[in-house]
Amino acid sequence: MKVLLISMPFAGVSFASMGLSSLRPVLEQEGIACEILYYNMYFRHFVGDTLDYDELARRSLMGEWVFGCELYGENWANSPRGSIEEISKVINSGADKKQCEILNLILKYRKVAGAFLEQCIAEVDWDRYDIIGFTSVYDQQIASLALAKRIKSKYSEKIIVFGGANCQGEMGLAMMEHFPFVDWVFSGEAEQSFLQAIKRWVNQESLEGIKGLAYRRDNKVIEQGTGLVTDLDKLPYPNFKDYYQAIEKWAPDMKGKVPLSLELSRGCWWSAKSQCIFCGIQNQIHTFRYKSPERALSEINDLITMYGINNVFVIDSNLPLPYYKTVLPALSTGAIKLSDFFVETKANIKYKNLQVLRQAGSNTFQPGIESLDTEMLQYMHKGTTMLHNIRILKWARECGLYTGWNFLHSFPGEPPKAYDRMASIVSYLVHLQPPSNVGPVLLQRFSPMFDYLNKWNITNIRAGKLYEFIYPFDLKALNQLAYTFDFETSEDSERNYLKGVVHEIMLWKGMWEKKEPPLLAYEETSQGGVVVYDTRPMRKCYSITLEKPLAIILLACDAGAAFDEIRRNVINEMGEAKYPGDIYLMEGIKMLESYGFLLREDKHYLTLAYSLKTYRQNNESLLAYLLDVDE
Repeated sequence: MKVLLISMPFAGVSFASMGLSSLRPVLEQEGIACEILYYNMYFRHFVGDTLDYDELARRSLMGEWVFGCELYGENWANSPRGSIEEISKVINSGADKKQCEILNLILKYRKVAGAFLEQCIAEVDWDRYDIIGFTSVYDQQIASLALAKRIKSKYSEKIIVFGGANCQGEMGLAMMEHFPFVDWVFSGEAEQSFLQAIKRWVNQESLEGIKGLAYRRDNKVIEQGTGLVTDLDKLPYPNFKDYYQAIEKWAPDMKGKVPLSLELSRGCWWSAKSQCIFCGIQNQIHTFRYKSPERALSEINDLITMYGINNVFVIDSNLPLPYYKTVLPALSTGAIKLSDFFVETKANIKYKNLQVLRQAGSNTFQPGIESLDTEMLQYMHKGTTMLHNIRILKWARECGLYTGWNFLHSFPGEPPKAYDRMASIVSYLVHLQPPSNVGPVLLQRFSPMFDYLNKWNITNIRAGKLYEFIYPFDLKALNQLAYTFDFETSEDSERNYLKGVVHEIMLWKGMWEKKEPPLLAYEETSQGGVVVYDTRPMRKCYSITLEKPLAIILLACDAGAAFDEIRRNVINEMGEAKYPGDIYLMEGIKMLESYGFLLREDKHYLTLAYSLKTYRQNNESLLAYLLDVDE
């Protein structure tokens, strides 16, 4: 009994398939031989355009068209849906200057797709395997189906299996309905259900009752819910041997550049409380589970030692909160020093948690920001505020952490005035890292926006336009197979209120493309004052010295503070007898606001400047340009 698992184009090559890497050791500890083929990496090598492949792999759904002819035949290729002229009308509707290059690329790749699949068939001794499994995540669907169809036509006795994000719920059932050569589809987490299905198949037993498995019986598709692993500690360590061997063989240019991917939790602890309205990534499973700190630490250390890679990418949707007191401190004091430890977090974590993340080896992380307006964040169910999001950006710059975050807009029913407010504050924030991506929200399957369309006044929902060029089916079938959808709302389709904030953000991003981005930092003096350095374009001066109580106000608002808290800090520092009074304090706060050193929301004030001392400890810039400025 032997199983072959395959990762097809257009999955990126920078990360191992966590799904396949987790399945292999589960099978092997039960005596079932298993291998993994990274044919996504092979195709990248096959076409020879490594950078072009990587670019296409980042373009949602565009690569799926490449293998359509190999799946559906020449009739599809000669139809409007298989026409480069027709798909170009959809792709060129965007403003991306690279779209013409992408069109030429997908046409070029389609010409060699058949030869690639034939080479895949020729290079493998398929008689060695009984079950052939495909992971289908994002843009892997059509290439996987095309190879699976070829295998089934030559080796009809093989069991063809699919799993992954494209197979969840209705999508997996629709796949089985329209592609009869697929025997099993797994929805949800498959470590237990896949193993159970193989054992029953070997023993010629019924597959009924296996949670998460859809299969065929009497020419009918039997659906059995969603698979779930309740105790992550019982899973064996993932096996990345095949991935790193594929790097050596097919992608030597990536050697030393790819991280060690780890999964320490499943689900999202915030989603279990209040799912963000746009997020469908958790699919149908909202139960949050995480590995015990002991298991997480042993897995991290053992796999780093095993593969000799100390750059770790944690794929979790939200780092478990207990890890800030357990796993991260242990990593910071451990014998192994990490070159990076990427995680995703909520944006309202405390400074001490950000510090321990940095001490553990993190250089990059992704806080869930998405917007810079509290009303908008409340609308999204983010559980954060504008000040939380700006605060995390400030602390991250101070601590030397790169933040990857997205600015989302065009939500159905969104408050237009939120964008006016954001446009008015962006010029104050240009010393902080800008968003990596700016774009409209997507309607994703399994998100609250998708599940409760009426609540958001969403109408005319239909599969995204590109799906018409992926599947040759009617709209009903496309809606069953799609993960992202087009829709309409009652809002002005132009959304003119977006222009101001998008313009400001583009200026912001441009400032960070220069050698030295703007800076707003303070340095404490021996007399208890602070010197603030400011190179933002909206500045009033390059530097200013603040004496007490202004210096105390600035420092008191590092994490955000109300007036009463500011007053207490001033009294504690200066003494009751020297307290200048509330009116003086309010005037001082207004003065700091006018300089753009403080940002107010309701009754709370946040210092936008970060500590120059801490900044210099964590960043390469020595601020030499401050000495040469011409006021």
